[in-house]
Amino acid sequence: MKKEKRIAKRKSFVLILTIVFMIFFSTISAMILSLASDSTTLTARVFLYYRAKLLSRSATEIAILMLQNRNPSDPPLEKLVMHNGNFNVTMHFFYIGKDFPAPHQPIFESSFSDTNGTIIIDTFIESVVGNSPVKFHHRTIQKP
Repeated sequence: MKKEKRIAKRKSFVLILTIVFMIFFSTISAMILSLASDSTTLTARVFLYYRAKLLSRSATEIAILMLQNRNPSDPPLEKLVMHNGNFNVTMHFFYIGKDFPAPHQPIFESSFSDTNGTIIIDTFIESVVGNSPVKFHHRTIQKP
């Protein structure tokens, strides 16, 4: 009879110990899964950030080419909106100086000859994919 009680006590102790180990390992597994998920999200955000950065440079170069090829009698280019797959690109143009034709309204008049005819290009990039959108701003000062 004593032997049967000992065996029953051992079985119950082993069962409780097994349950404790299962809880411990499931907690560790949940923490590892959470860490892997955070790492994946961060990697995706970094990838989108660098794509947005490269896209802002490309969009700025395209805008400069458009400005250089424009006819001076055309109305001024103030805003340009482009959509590129996963990103929305918005560009704003601000003119400095007196070297622009009549329809252009400069943001301020400059008396220095170096700054006349300068354009400030603000490029805003925003991703349209993912749970946390990536936003990037790039400002360029150019004399076309």
